[in-house]
Amino acid sequence: MSCNKILDTRTFAIVTLTTTDKISHIYDRMPVTLKCNVQATRMNTETNKDDALELLQDNHGADLVSYPLSKDIGSVKNKERELIEKISNSEK
Repeated sequence: MSCNKILDTRTFAIVTLTTTDKISHIYDRMPVTLKCNVQATRMNTETNKDDALELLQDNHGADLVSYPLSKDIGSVKNKERELIEKISNSEK
């Protein structure tokens, strides 16, 4: 996140890469999640483009966990906590 005190604005960017095999059946892009120990390096203006791209690739979905959810999660009307609990493949 970036803060511009002169313009009184806050901005951020979501960096995406092509998806990993783990979720390619769902979507073709996914956000990059940087671990705390690499965020400072990525945001450092001294970091060159190749090193920055390598950081993104190295942190691309490594900690991603996925599991099936109920199809009911697709409606904003449904707000039950159980919707984010793992279901068996037969319950889809």
